[in-house]
Amino acid sequence: MWNNLEHKKRCKINKANRTKLKYNHFIGSKAFVAARAEIGGKEFEGIDLDRIELYKNTHYKNKKGWSSEEAETNYNNMKDLQALYTSGESSITIDEIMDVVPGTKSGYIKGLGYGPKPNTTRATQRRTTELEDSLKKAKLKAASAQNKLQK
Repeated sequence: MWNNLEHKKRCKINKANRTKLKYNHFIGSKAFVAARAEIGGKEFEGIDLDRIELYKNTHYKNKKGWSSEEAETNYNNMKDLQALYTSGESSITIDEIMDVVPGTKSGYIKGLGYGPKPNTTRATQRRTTELEDSLKKAKLKAASAQNKLQK
């Protein structure tokens, strides 16, 4: 098997594909749906795990920390958006947050695997832009408030 030319070619292709990943997760080859059911049953007494907490559980380990800096940044951005939009002004669903921060690709929902195709209409793209702008404004307000407190 190891001397087979086709196998060597496949290994080379796989190696190149792995270098293209932005960040890894800690669940191995297990499907995200299976991991969600397993983690949800253990830690949340059978209550469905929301996608943001699933993201944390699959990209963070107590002993190892975050799988990458980008994974940690994504999680913090998701929590910021969630806090911003559950505070009252307007509402946003966790699914919309997950569409904005880690993003989507056709036929695949990050954090859940293959399933129903995500909505990629112009309205969703416009909403994504609005949410990104809102997050930037909120971060600027927080930074200016923090600067005022330090003075």
